[in-house]
Amino acid sequence: MSLTLEMLIAFLGRTHPLALHLPIGLFAALVILEALAWLQGRRLESHVRTTLAAALVLTSAWSVVSGLVLGSESGYSGQTLDRHKVAGIAFGAGTVLLLWAAGARRSGPYRILLVACMLAMVVAGHLGATITHGEDFLAEPFKAGRVGAADAGRVAGRAEAPVTGARRFREHVMPVLQATCVSCHNAGKAKGGLALHDAEAIRRGGDTGPAVVPGDLAASELLVRMRLPLDDDDHMPPRNKPQPTEAQVASLEAWILEGAPMDEASAEESVAPERVSPAIATPAVRSVPAASPEAIAALREALLHVEPLEPGSTLLSISTGGADGLDASRSVALLGPVTPQVGALDLSRMKLDDEVLRRVAAMTSLRRLNVSHTSFGDEHLAIIAPVTRLETLVAVQTRLSPASADLLRSMSSLRELYAWRTGLTAAQASELVARGVRVDLGESPPREPLETEAPPALASGAPPAAGVATAAIVPINATCPVAGKPVNPDVIVVHKGRPIGFCCTTCAGTFLADPAAFEGKIR
Repeated sequence: MSLTLEMLIAFLGRTHPLALHLPIGLFAALVILEALAWLQGRRLESHVRTTLAAALVLTSAWSVVSGLVLGSESGYSGQTLDRHKVAGIAFGAGTVLLLWAAGARRSGPYRILLVACMLAMVVAGHLGATITHGEDFLAEPFKAGRVGAADAGRVAGRAEAPVTGARRFREHVMPVLQATCVSCHNAGKAKGGLALHDAEAIRRGGDTGPAVVPGDLAASELLVRMRLPLDDDDHMPPRNKPQPTEAQVASLEAWILEGAPMDEASAEESVAPERVSPAIATPAVRSVPAASPEAIAALREALLHVEPLEPGSTLLSISTGGADGLDASRSVALLGPVTPQVGALDLSRMKLDDEVLRRVAAMTSLRRLNVSHTSFGDEHLAIIAPVTRLETLVAVQTRLSPASADLLRSMSSLRELYAWRTGLTAAQASELVARGVRVDLGESPPREPLETEAPPALASGAPPAAGVATAAIVPINATCPVAGKPVNPDVIVVHKGRPIGFCCTTCAGTFLADPAAFEGKIR
């Protein structure tokens, strides 16, 4: 691959994260040395001052130029970016003046410029962090402290009303977006035209359309990207960024199914039944008694994540993902007191055996089971197949084989199957789809054209006449009526029965937009 000027310029822009730290470090060194000299009652040596100031000018120039190049790339825009540019340029210009003042006999201008450069650097740094990490980057630790205290209260066993609607958006959805999405999708850095830093930005969506469609999980691009495999190029957030937990994604799903309310007004609106995807619709849940607070507290003490399956439901969604060092057998044993209430269970990446799956089969209210990245195979499926209420099975990267197809077909309540990197074939998946099961094998569907246009047909009576080759058409003019250049014999427009030549298709389009403006120039 040969290097081009565009590649080199793009590379220069990508060096901005490296370049910006150099002038910061040099400026800090200069300020520290000046402070030490002042405390000792002397003036900093002239050659030290000018050397640091000169290095500061060079590195600042690199940082400013690379930043301007990087800011011109798609995905960076907004008022925050503009202010960041102004502050950065101001700092760079200030360092030039600082170098001039460093050699002057009077120290007054030098000190004033030193303070001015410090202010510009702080402002530029803060705005840069806002672009990269989001608006609440500095305040996030304090917010995290408040959330932690609330979680501690729940673990202690205090009763708490289910979080739903607009409150769920404020307390669950936005914190997840802030932690995993806003660093790349904010007011100053909207990659793909999508910003997720506030409710209005979420409603606007991005270049590919709406990020969230109220009541429709399958059409909500934000959720679809989160559910893709981690190694998929379209998975979001990128694999090198913090990933939401399964419980956080489930809370996002519940919020969308509620109608994605973001304020109290929208929370009062109901979701029309036809907006809910048939593939994810679930039947009414039979009534089961609520689990005891002591049983739930015991699960949380063992670091299992527990929350209501749906707002107001007595069924529970439980994940063993946070139970560090806890094997699946002990995890499921802890679920004994809440076996009737388990509606969703996540055993992904745990060590499974027959005993564990027999305990799972006893969970008669179980609707969703996740056994991804485990040894789950055909023999385990045979154990849980009698779980008649199981609607969703997530078995990504397991040992399912083609022999499991008959068992899957026997599960009459099954509505969703995620089986990437298993032995199931596309033909077997098609048989399940025919029964109304939504099957995802992690393969991209074939891309067929949505529609095709009919071959172009000339209006009756317009040349070229039948039997006359197109190449035989000769324009009546020698120069383009739009640009005045020689006519290209391949670019001809028949206007009012006259073949008129043009130098290019652009000029032909200009003529067709307003033929009357060029009638006198056809010669």
